[in-house]
Order: sequence, then C-alpha cells, then structure tokens
Amino acid sequence: MELGMALSIPLENASVSLTRNVLDVALKRCGVPRDARHDIGLALTEACANAVRHSDAERDYQVDAALHRDRCVVEVTDHGSGFAIEDFGEGAPPDAEGGRGLHLIHALTDRVEIRHHRGRGVTVHFEKVLDAALAG
Repeated sequence: MELGMALSIPLENASVSLTRNVLDVALKRCGVPRDARHDIGLALTEACANAVRHSDAERDYQVDAALHRDRCVVEVTDHGSGFAIEDFGEGAPPDAEGGRGLHLIHALTDRVEIRHHRGRGVTVHFEKVLDAALAG
C-alpha cells in the first residue's frame, strides 16, 4: 500500500506528540509493523522537537510523509534561520537533556539528510526501510 501526507503544524510543543500519533495511525492502517512504527515515530519526534525548539520563525513547520512499497520517507521542514550541525550531539555531556536528536534519527533510520535553506530553514529528511512483506 502507498500513502502520502502533508501537514502544516504550529510551532508548539504539544504539536510534536500529535504529529507522531497521526503518522502512527496512518502507518498502522497500512500494515507497517509496530517496531518500524516505533523507530519512525521516535525519529519524527526528534525532528519535530528540533523544528519547534530551533526555529526562530513564527510560521508553522511542515511534515511530509510517504509510504512506498519498501520504505517510509519523512521530511520535517522549519522556516527559521537554521542550526549548525556541529551544535548537536558530539559535545553533549552524558547528563545533558538535549543535543542527541540527530544522532537518534541516524540510529533509528536507514538514510538521513539535512538540508539547509540559506536562512530560510532546515529540512530533516529520513527514510526507514520496511519489511519486504509489505511490498505485496
């Protein structure tokens, strides 16, 4: 089964869990296994939290998701000035509450790409390869 969805989400902390739930329900209806949905949901949560936290724009952020035969593709785009990749993760102390989101996304998914839009935002693109059994 194939699926495509595009959401425009308010820059509010409460929107993060709502967005995760919407995508999870859609993926469940399409037969995506729970473990894969969990990984996608956690990666989405991290990407959305980054958009809410680091966007300095007052505009909504975008979530685009597509389910193809063998993979789920997600993009989260904010409209702020962006962030520096070196600001994340490597230097986070073990007891830090933040700074590991991009590392989690990399660990949970199969392909990650970060696109900077020259002062107009950042897109976090990630893909999760799904069980070949879904291809039928």
